[in-house]
Amino acid sequence: MTFISLGPMLPSIEVSVDFANDPTSSTRTWVDITPYAREFATRRGRPDALSRIDTGTLTLTLDNRDGRFDPTNTSGAYYPNVLPMRRIRVLAQWLSVTYNVFHGYIDDWPLSFPDLGKNALVNVTAVDALAILPLLDIGGQSYAAQLSSARGSACLNTCRFLAAEMNIATGQSTLVASGTIAADTSALSHLLDAEASENGLLFADAGGTVVFQDRHLRPKNKSASSGTIGTGGGMIGYRDLRTSYGVSDLWNEISVTANGGTAEVATDAGSTASYYKRSLAWPTGGNYLVASQSEALNAAQHVRGLYAAPALRVHEVAVVGAAGTANWATILGFEISSRATISHVTPAGGTITGDKYVEGIGHHVTLERDWETAFQLSDAPSQAVWIAGDAANSLAGVTTVAGY
Repeated sequence: MTFISLGPMLPSIEVSVDFANDPTSSTRTWVDITPYAREFATRRGRPDALSRIDTGTLTLTLDNRDGRFDPTNTSGAYYPNVLPMRRIRVLAQWLSVTYNVFHGYIDDWPLSFPDLGKNALVNVTAVDALAILPLLDIGGQSYAAQLSSARGSACLNTCRFLAAEMNIATGQSTLVASGTIAADTSALSHLLDAEASENGLLFADAGGTVVFQDRHLRPKNKSASSGTIGTGGGMIGYRDLRTSYGVSDLWNEISVTANGGTAEVATDAGSTASYYKRSLAWPTGGNYLVASQSEALNAAQHVRGLYAAPALRVHEVAVVGAAGTANWATILGFEISSRATISHVTPAGGTITGDKYVEGIGHHVTLERDWETAFQLSDAPSQAVWIAGDAANSLAGVTTVAGY
C-alpha cells in the first residue's frame, strides 16, 4: 500500500482498483491510483433509527489527461479492464494505523473534458455491497424456521458470499419458515425483512463486509462512548450541528402484526392527550416474519418507549478532525452503531448533551486541502436497556428502559 499525505493535519489516503479480477473472484489484485485522485466523497448508512440503510456510495474525481481511465483507449495503462463492477477501495492512514473508508463496486466511468477541452477528468461513481444484493435472485429457495441470524447467513450463502465478507451477530428472533420463495425475489428484500423482524440492522461496512446486527448488539456491546464531540479540551471539534424538536419523531400508537396473527398495539395515553394520536405501523416497510404475538407486543412497546415523548434530537454533526489531530483515530474508527457523546454549549449558555448512536457516515475529501466528516445520529438510551435473563442488563431499578 502506498499512502499519499494530504497535509500535516490530515490523514493520508490510498485509492486502489482491482482491474484484473471479476468482482465475484476471491482473488484481489489492487492497483494504486491515488496519484490521479483529486477529490472524493463517500456516504453510508441511514438518516435516523427508523429508516432503512441506504446503499453506500462513492464519488471520485480522477485526472485522466493521459487517458488511462478511458475505457476505449487501447493504449491506456489499464486497457481493457476499465470496466463497470470492478472493485474499488479507499483507505486512510493516521499515525501508521490503516482505516477502511469505503469498499465497493464501480458502476460508471464517465469522461468529462472541462476547460474548453484542455482538461480531462473521470468522475467515477461506485456503490457498496447493498447494491449487489438486489441483483441476486433467491427465488425457489426454502428456509426453515430459524433465528434471524441463521436466516441472514443462509441467504448470503445462497448468494455465494465468502465467509470473510459476512459478519453476522447471533439473532434474538425466530423467523417463520419461508416456504418456497417466489421467483424474482431479491436477496436484499428478504434480508431486509429479516432485519426488520429482528429490529436489527443490515449494512455494508467500510471494508466491504455485509454486517447483520441483532437488537441486543447496541445495548450489550456499544454501551460505552468512543469519543466526545464538543467544544471542550480534548473533544472532537465540529462546525455544525443539526437538531429537531417536533412531531417528526413522535409516535404514540405503535402496531406490530405477528406473522399469520393479529396486530398488537401499544399506546401512550398521556402522549396521545398532549400531541394527538400519531400512529406507526412497524416495521416501516417489508414483512414481519415473527409469529409470536407476545414478541410482536414487546416490539410495539419498545418502539413506543423510544418515541412517545418529544425530545431534542441531534440528527447530524459535521466534525473537524484537523482542529485537534489527536481525534483522527476516533473519527476514522467510527462505524455504524458506534456510540458517541455530544457536548454542546449554546451561545445562551444552555447545553445539549447525551450519548448517540452513529447511523450514517459521510466523508468529503479534497486532496491536499480539506477533509470533512459528517455523522447522522440517533439517541442512545440514557439508561442501559433491560434484557431479561442477562446478568449485566437486568438490574431492576437500574436498567429500566424496556428491551426484549
